[in-house]
Amino acid sequence: PSATPTPTATFTPTPSPTPGLWLSGVEPNTLGSAEGGRITVYGAGFVEGTVVRLVGFGVLNTTLVSRNVLQAMIPAGVPPATYAVEVIRPDGVKMSMLKALTIVAATPTPTPRTTPPPGRPILMISNFSLQPLTALPGRYVLVTVEVFNGGSRPAENALISFPGGTLVPVGETGHYVKHIPINGKVSVQQRFFVPKHLSAGTYQVRVLMEGNDFEGTHYTYEGTVTVAVAEPPAAGEPRVVINWGRTEPSRLRPGTAFSLHLNLGNVGEAPARHVAIAVQGENLIVPGQEGNDRLVGDVDAGATMTATLPLLLQENVARGQYALSVHVTYENDEGQTFSTSEQVGITVVGERLAPPQVLLTGVRAEPTIPAPGDVVTLTLTLTNVGEQAARRLFIALGEGSKALDGFALLETGNVRFIPTLAPNQTLDIEQRLFVGGDTRSGVYNIPVSLRYEDEEGNPLQDSQMFSLRVRQRPLLQARFYEAVGTPLVGTPFPLPVEVTNLRPSPLNVTTIEVRSSSLDIQEGSLFVGYLDGGSSVTLDATAIASQPGTHTVEVVVNYVDDFGHLASWQNTLTVQVKAPLPTPTPLLGEAGASSPAPDQGGEEAEGILQKIWRFIRGLLGLGS
Repeated sequence: PSATPTPTATFTPTPSPTPGLWLSGVEPNTLGSAEGGRITVYGAGFVEGTVVRLVGFGVLNTTLVSRNVLQAMIPAGVPPATYAVEVIRPDGVKMSMLKALTIVAATPTPTPRTTPPPGRPILMISNFSLQPLTALPGRYVLVTVEVFNGGSRPAENALISFPGGTLVPVGETGHYVKHIPINGKVSVQQRFFVPKHLSAGTYQVRVLMEGNDFEGTHYTYEGTVTVAVAEPPAAGEPRVVINWGRTEPSRLRPGTAFSLHLNLGNVGEAPARHVAIAVQGENLIVPGQEGNDRLVGDVDAGATMTATLPLLLQENVARGQYALSVHVTYENDEGQTFSTSEQVGITVVGERLAPPQVLLTGVRAEPTIPAPGDVVTLTLTLTNVGEQAARRLFIALGEGSKALDGFALLETGNVRFIPTLAPNQTLDIEQRLFVGGDTRSGVYNIPVSLRYEDEEGNPLQDSQMFSLRVRQRPLLQARFYEAVGTPLVGTPFPLPVEVTNLRPSPLNVTTIEVRSSSLDIQEGSLFVGYLDGGSSVTLDATAIASQPGTHTVEVVVNYVDDFGHLASWQNTLTVQVKAPLPTPTPLLGEAGASSPAPDQGGEEAEGILQKIWRFIRGLLGLGS
């Protein structure tokens, strides 16, 4: 005997206040008189029974799409003119829009085109989902449609509608979307009732997609969504269905791990025992560490639960939409086994992301070539050139027992930790080193060890290297090996310069030069060659000063450094130069002095100097 179906409870909703009526636009705004056509009226406050009237012609055949959208048919033969459009509600409220529609006498014959006209929106279904995945007679199914604009113009005032068919739409069937940009997507949902008498099978749900370009030209497209309907559960038996399934992440890349979340519901009248799920997709997935099946347990009648399976997408899966087959098995209280299979959609995008790759892309040293005893600041530049983030990055400088021989780390250790280095991100790390006093000249290769993980937790490691040059600076002394004294202006004087190599190692000296910006120096250059450690060389130059005072003498030693480059060392010495003594004026009567002509004035004619001189001679007994 068949069980008597339990009647479904009904309720009468409390009527809500009727919203205000207003109009925002009519599209298209021009039609041909001979053809007529359909217009769409946009606004608010539309209810069942609302009609559109073409003022001066009459009431039009009107369809209520939603509270915001009406559609009306303009019959052929309407006289050419510009009309006002009026909307009339059953409660008598009306509103009109002046000069809303123009009917023209004739529509020009379009020029034949071999290709579609350029510049238009193209609406299509790019994806859809069902909840539950398999519909049951006498129950509801929620259809979610993703509409994609693949055209070269945005879709304005787009309308996504579900005209219905075998499955009955519930509630408003039209969904108004103001704007869908180029390559943009919108999602709309429509609830459907599955008739109780419907037999198991697949059924098509029609989806109408309409929109205008910015010039007001109207375009209409149609798509379909397939809904699978299963047999209804038998009375007193369990029935497990998959309400929804989704992946994490939502968009998958080949070769990457993901989680499949499944929401199971028991829509039967008895508990489902030992519920188990298994995912099948030999060409799509690789089972994770826990396999591709899972024992869920018991699910009571009317209850739901969510199960998660870790899976891995295969490497060779191309971009696109795919379906995973999920097999569900369970038992009733008597041990009878039931099974069903349902499809869960997945989205695969692009190729697999390349793993993180951290490279040492730059090294700066300050000073550029340090010497023993210097403190050098190293700046290491790291760049992630991969397509995934490098997580838990450990950077070790100079790993190894002798990698940093001759250098001492200052202020920090040799290991740094970076939580995350994003793709294409660059990071600078500073490390200060002390160069030991006994460190020899040369090129030192310092390794850098890198250990990190990719976004899936897989360990990665690498070892890279950079070079640091160290050179010894010359240790020289320059002096005057003899006292210069205090020469006079205009008088040549010697510059006895001695240069001594204070290091025990030899120095390849090319020339020694003595320079000055205030002295005229002669023979101020000398070729030397190798200057042994502890030995010295002398240079005897000659200088003439044109001004008295302190003069600076520069001693420049040109040499070849440890890397074969010409370099120089210099020191300064000073000399004091005096002005010459003044020349005395000769007295009368001395050799070389001329006698003045006799003065007719007698004694008064003698000069004061002659008188003084005569007085001095008298005191000395030399006569007056």
